[in-house]
Amino acid sequence: MDIISLKLNNVFSYENLYINFQDTDFSLFIGKTGSGKTAIFDGLLWTLYDRTARKSYSKIKVVRDVPIKQKECFGEIIILSDDGLEYTIKRKYIMNVLKLELYQNGDNISQRTPTLVQEQINDIEIGRAHV
Repeated sequence: MDIISLKLNNVFSYENLYINFQDTDFSLFIGKTGSGKTAIFDGLLWTLYDRTARKSYSKIKVVRDVPIKQKECFGEIIILSDDGLEYTIKRKYIMNVLKLELYQNGDNISQRTPTLVQEQINDIEIGRAHV
C-alpha cells in the first residue's frame, strides 16, 4: 500500500491538516513533545479503522475541543493498494453520528451501513505499508 494523501479536520489537535505523500519517497515528522506527530499516525488509523494506537482515546475525544455547533470531525485518506487500485476512505462524525464512505478509483462503492463499509475497508489488500 502507498499512502497518497491524508486530510484531517477537527481531529485531535488539528483543525485542518492536509499531507500529500506523493512527492517524496519517505516522510519524516519532527517536532517537540505534544506537537502532534503521533496525532498524524492516530489520524491515519482512525480514518482507516475507527481506532487509534492510544487506547485512552474514545470516539468523542478524537474530536478537537470546538464549540458544540461545530462538533464535527473528518478524516480522508487516499491509498494505492498492492493490486493497483486507488481507494478513498472518508470517515466523518457529526454530533457523534458516523458517516463512512469508500471509493474505488473515484466511484462510490460504499455499502448501506457503516459496519458493512468497515468490512469492505478491512478487506482491501493493503499488504505492507510503505511508512
